[in-house]
Amino acid sequence: MRILIYGAGVIGSLYGALLAEAGFDVSVLARGKRLEVLSREGLRYRYKGKILTAPVTVLSELTPDDRYDFIFLTVRENQLHTALKELRANGSPRIVTMVNSLETCDQWETVCGKGRIILAFPGAGGGFDGNALDAALTPRLIQPTTLGKTDGTEKALARVFRKAKIPYAVVADMHAWQLCHLAMVVPLADAYYAAADPGNAGKDAALMRKTAKQIRENFSAIKQDTYVTTMTFPLEYGVKTLNLYLYINSQVMGVQFCDGKGSAGSNEPGKATPYKATLTINSDIPTQSFETEGSSNGGGFFAAIKRFFDSILNFFRSLFGAK
Repeated sequence: MRILIYGAGVIGSLYGALLAEAGFDVSVLARGKRLEVLSREGLRYRYKGKILTAPVTVLSELTPDDRYDFIFLTVRENQLHTALKELRANGSPRIVTMVNSLETCDQWETVCGKGRIILAFPGAGGGFDGNALDAALTPRLIQPTTLGKTDGTEKALARVFRKAKIPYAVVADMHAWQLCHLAMVVPLADAYYAAADPGNAGKDAALMRKTAKQIRENFSAIKQDTYVTTMTFPLEYGVKTLNLYLYINSQVMGVQFCDGKGSAGSNEPGKATPYKATLTINSDIPTQSFETEGSSNGGGFFAAIKRFFDSILNFFRSLFGAK
């Protein structure tokens, strides 16, 4: 069985090493400095106090006719659409997206092709010690590698994990699982970064009350399917003051201008106004997205959303020549 790891960060490198050591034919697609390291030294990883080298093939590009049974997509969320566009031209049948996101499988398959996505989430963590990987799987009780049900293809992937001794779980609705996962881990990560002493964050009663309240509100919103947020920012345009309305949920992200006399609700354009316009935001437009320092899908999520909105606001201020 041939497996491609698309993305040679911590997660991709760990799964690549584990699958290669289990006997699978594994290739790792890397770019930039990581490609230079892998080409020069191979995929080196720490195991029981020793530095070993995994038997993987290192690639700098992927050709359309280079087929794999599974492609593990282990990139940051803000790199996902670019990767899926590249994979659209490749004939490999299944792409395992090991990324936590508010987007749905249908949204991704409009980019890479129908019937190709297996939603998943890694159960691992770690870092690099110099150029050597220093990472490990998380215990099954805490976080197994999680797969979403498909047309049955996930069963073949589960057999791969069993052979590699990678703990896994299969869930019926992976998108719902991801929403719940974000609802819990984002407040926990925010608490970690907000704590004066992160190692003892659990002893900060006020911080823990705030965190518990946020988790409770997140799950309540998911249960009621009302996780849509409307935000309003002022935008100066000549002598007129316009408002920039933004609305976001797992399906839609949009921006709308109006003069403040209309309204912008959940996925609802404002009422008729002489200054109304609409813009759709997609991943092709470079933004700060949800990537945060130290974590691509974790701590500082809501602060990252604010920075994302601020970047849009600054863009339109410069566009209209506003101060």
